[in-house]
Amino acid sequence: MPASPGLTVAGVLGVDHEVVLLERTEGPSALGAGIVLAANATTCLVALGIDIAPAGHELTSSTIRNQRGQILQHLDLAASRAERGPTYSFQRGELHRALHAALPESVEVRFGTEVVEVGHGPRPTVVTTDGETTVDLVISGEGLRSSIRQTLEPQVAFRPSGTRCWRGVTSVVVVDEA
Repeated sequence: MPASPGLTVAGVLGVDHEVVLLERTEGPSALGAGIVLAANATTCLVALGIDIAPAGHELTSSTIRNQRGQILQHLDLAASRAERGPTYSFQRGELHRALHAALPESVEVRFGTEVVEVGHGPRPTVVTTDGETTVDLVISGEGLRSSIRQTLEPQVAFRPSGTRCWRGVTSVVVVDEA
C-alpha cells in the first residue's frame, strides 16, 4: 500500500486533478508495526475530509522514557484535545487502508510500478518499469531512501543520525482491581 504521505497528497490533489499514484510493491501491504499521528496531522486530515478515526485508537497520554526507564517526557493528550485535536495510534496497514478508501475516484493507483528515472523540465518525463510518460508534476513520497531523490539530487547521500527509536504494538488488557 502506498505510504501515508503519498496517499494523502494524492487524495488532496485528486479532488481537482487527474492523479496517478505509482507504488513499487505488488499490492497492499501491512508492513511496519505502528504509527502515531499527532494532533496537528489528524486535524489536517479532518480538515481535508479524511476520517481516519475508525482505523485507529485515540491516545490519551504519551510517555517517553530513556533506557533506564526514567521519564523524559509525559504528555496529557486528553487535556490538550479540545485545543489541539486528537492523537491516534494505528497499525500501519489500517491507516493506509483508511487513506486509500478516502481517495477520490479520479486517483489511479498502479501497484508494481517502480520509478526508474525522472527527467527535468517544465513537463518532466517519468520513466517506470512499465514505460514512460510526461506529466505536469512529480511528488515523491518514497521516504528515507528515495530513488527519485537520488535521481534529482545524486550528491545528497543518506546519512544515518546514529539515533534509534523502538516502537511496538501490543494489546492492552485493563484489569479491574476491585
